This record gives sequence, structure tokens and C-alpha cells, in this order.
Amino acid sequence: MRLHLLKILPVILVCLPLGGCWDSQELEERLSVTAVAVDQDKGDKDQLVVNMEIPIPVNNTAAGSDGSGAVPAQILTGRGHTFSDAVSDVYYQSNQHLTFGDTRLIIIGEQLAKKGISKLLDAFGRDPEFRRREFMIVAKGDAQHFLKVKSPERVAAEYVIAFLKDKIGDRLILEHRGLNRFYTDKANPAKEPALNYLSADGHTVKWEGLAVFKGTKMLGTLNRIESRSVVQLHDGTLGEEMNTLCIEKPGYIAIKPSAVKRKIRIGNRKGRAVFRITIKVLGDIVEQSCIGDLHQPTVLDRLSHHVAKAYENQAMNSMKIMQKNFRSDICGLGNRIRAFHPKWWNEMNWTDEDFSKADVSIKYEVILKRPGVRIGI
Repeated sequence: MRLHLLKILPVILVCLPLGGCWDSQELEERLSVTAVAVDQDKGDKDQLVVNMEIPIPVNNTAAGSDGSGAVPAQILTGRGHTFSDAVSDVYYQSNQHLTFGDTRLIIIGEQLAKKGISKLLDAFGRDPEFRRREFMIVAKGDAQHFLKVKSPERVAAEYVIAFLKDKIGDRLILEHRGLNRFYTDKANPAKEPALNYLSADGHTVKWEGLAVFKGTKMLGTLNRIESRSVVQLHDGTLGEEMNTLCIEKPGYIAIKPSAVKRKIRIGNRKGRAVFRITIKVLGDIVEQSCIGDLHQPTVLDRLSHHVAKAYENQAMNSMKIMQKNFRSDICGLGNRIRAFHPKWWNEMNWTDEDFSKADVSIKYEVILKRPGVRIGI
């Protein structure tokens, strides 16, 4: 008998510290937040308005829709001088604990982004439930409008995320723009953060360009045309279609990029940074409203040079805005100096001075593929 007790005793001693879970919560007592929209209160600029989307389980409704053609979801609103204060406000309204482990989308209102989001980032960073994998965007106007987008198949957050994934999959907008990327860009002295800038209107979501930051404060935006060359320079993204005037005859030509390759050379001219950037674009002619025989090599070559010049003009205009208006290096040019010339980098004041003084030249090489055979009937 004693021998059996001696064999069982180690098992008992090991099990003693395993007291079980003392802070468990029933699923019915928790609200799972899928999206967070944060705005600046219009009545009190020091106060936040936080809207949170909580999907309603399908078995809790008689049908999969609320009658308006949208998948049902509950929107809870809290106000407070801090994010945690606003979350507490929601808790006192619902008497249920909010969990952010399933949050996939963070939307920042335009006015709040211009004021600065350092306190908001601090709150996200301290809460372990925010896993930094969330998509993060800046809203044109109020962020709360995105949670009111109606879709017959998805809740608003899923609809916006699907829109972003489609655009990223087609390589049209900045990739990997999430909470984690914002933290890393903010901590990098050689690069400034940028987020995709979107608008929402009832049933649709639209990409409007890029929100340019310096630190945690949004300085302004680049429209879709100004953003095209930035996304190509940033990470080799294709960007949206290029529409330009025909060479001689009236009309427009639309070019759709199918491949983009970039090459960046760095120089030092008496302490001034010099960048010579070459971007090669392989594109298809998707529309032509002017008459021209594109089967002739000379015509196609002239058109390629014409499109390249249009790309260059737009790219240099965007770079001028970033250098002179915003003084914000969202393309990460400073990263290359920091990586390949560390001694020179230590002597620079890149963020406040040297980036705006840098000599940047952008050249495009465009190769247009010959159009397919057109058969008439």
C-alpha cells in the first residue's frame, strides 16, 4: 500500500500547482470586436469617439439579413479622452467584456490622424489582444462611415478587408500596411509611415490615394495619380493604369502595367544625397481613342517614350510634394544610405533637413507589348 502511495505522490505534487483557470469567461459574456473606427469628437476635440463592430451570430437572427440587404452587426459607440476610457464606456453600456483578439481592421478618422495618433498607438501596443496583424487605414472624413457600409454577404469589416486584399492582390496599392508595419516605420529613423487612404459611401469603398505621415501625425494626402509612382518606387507595386494624351492626334491612351522593376543608385555630392532612380515598366495598351498603327515598331517606340515621359512628370511632381511640402520620406530612400553608408548616415539629419535637400531624379523605361490580332465580323 505504501509503495502505491509513493508512486502516486509525485503525480499529486505535480498537480497541486495546476489550480485551473480562475478568470474564465463564458462566451455569452464576451463581445468579439472585428473592427475599430476611431474619430475625433466634433464637440470636444480632446475626446475620442470609438465605434466598434460586433457581428451578430446567424442563429440569433431569423434570417441572414436585417432587411436592408446587409449582414447584421451591432455597432457600439464609446466616448472618452483615451481609448481605454472609450472602451470602458462601451462596457458600462453593454455589461459585457470586449475582446480584441479577432479584430482585423483599424480605421483612423482624417481629423484625428492630422492631430496625431501617438496615444492611440500606445493603447494598442499595451493591449496584448491587439496582435499587430490588423489592417490599418485612414478614412476620408469620419472613420465611422466605414462601419455603415452595407453588403448582402459580409459585415462591413469583412467587406473593407476583402476590398483591400483584392487591391493588394492586383498590386495596385501599398502592400502590408498594417498596425505592425506602422510601428516599425515609426521606429525607423530613415523612413516615415504611410497608410492607404480610403473613402466610404453607403455601399461602396474607394481607394483615394495615400496618407502621408511624419512620425505619428498625418501631414496630408497624395491623390491616386500622385500615388501611382510612389507605390512603384516604394516596393515595386504595379500601380493603377496610366491614362495619357496621344502623341499628336486628339484622344487618350490607357496603359496597364504588368511588371515593374526599379533600380536605385546613391551618390554623395559634397554631403548632399544624390539618387538616380530608374523604373522599368512592362505594360499593355488597354484602350486607344486616337488612330494609330501600333503594329509598326517605330510608332510603338514613339508611344513608349511618350508614356515614359508622362510617368516621369508625375513621379517628379510626387517627389517634389514629398520633399518640399511634407518633408516626409515615405519611400524609404534614407534606408539605403543607412544600410550602405552608415558613417555618412550618422552625420546626417535626414528627417528634418537632408531629405528635402536631396537631389532625386526619376527616369522611366516603358516597354509596350504589341496588341493582339483584332478580328472583325
